[in-house]
Amino acid sequence: MVTVGLVLGRVLLGESLPLLQAAKLRAIIVAALTFFKDIDASFAMSRLIIEMQVYYQPVI
Repeated sequence: MVTVGLVLGRVLLGESLPLLQAAKLRAIIVAALTFFKDIDASFAMSRLIIEMQVYYQPVI
């Protein structure tokens, strides 16, 4: 489960965020995956990705 969160976090973030923010977000992803393990994972992850996109929008 942790590996999935770390890989997903790296894929979603790329190298655009500072290391500390990326580590925090990966921890959030792992926590969400663990929390939603008994619920429909696709729904939980799609909601989490939408929230991440809103919160971590790049500043232009």
